[in-house]
Amino acid sequence: MSDYVYESGMSTKRRRQRRTAITMLLTLLLLFGAFWWAWAYMRDGEAESGGKTTESGCIDAKAATFNVYNATNRSGLARSAADALTAAGFKVGKVANDPERKKLPGHVEIRFGPAGKPYATSFKQDYGQSVSMTPVERDGSTLDVVLGDAFQEWNEFPEKGPC
Repeated sequence: MSDYVYESGMSTKRRRQRRTAITMLLTLLLLFGAFWWAWAYMRDGEAESGGKTTESGCIDAKAATFNVYNATNRSGLARSAADALTAAGFKVGKVANDPERKKLPGHVEIRFGPAGKPYATSFKQDYGQSVSMTPVERDGSTLDVVLGDAFQEWNEFPEKGPC
């Protein structure tokens, strides 16, 4: 019998190359996972914290898109309200009659999904508007502004931003 143990036919150099390749692959996978997790955390953190904030850390309602709907029988009300929002620096999406055909005796109702809640709250607090807030099931931060029977025009929007 021989005193030497026979190993596989792979040379020492080849085993070292294979071990290096596996180590590099695992390292790259680990780095990819870390970057992916950080990117997802930052993206989700924006939605959880309430969206885009100003330099002072306040949420700016002007970063959301507002759909303006008329729940009255006065024609042109939604268009004039949307024009006033646009002039004040807000982004306006759809302008139409209320798709829910809801009778709204008050001033304004804001409908928002979970991602839009901070923007709706900011609009109510920072811009001093008389609005009621209604959460609805929806994705995204788009807000529906529904004008009621008591609505005449927007309060004056302050020159200074939120907070």
